[in-house]
Amino acid sequence: MKLLTFKNCIFPLVRWHTAAKKPLDEAKWRIEYNDRPNAEMILKSKENADLIINSVEIS
Repeated sequence: MKLLTFKNCIFPLVRWHTAAKKPLDEAKWRIEYNDRPNAEMILKSKENADLIINSVEIS
């Protein structure tokens, strides 16, 4: 299973936000100021989790 990190999620996040009809500059802002801080918080605290659900790619 591929390790999921924020770095390998950036382009899928851009596609996600722009598919939701957000302009590219807003998508980049949301990634930097919302998605990245959330990902960093999760990565720092995941060892305290009672349950970890691994993501899978759906094509």
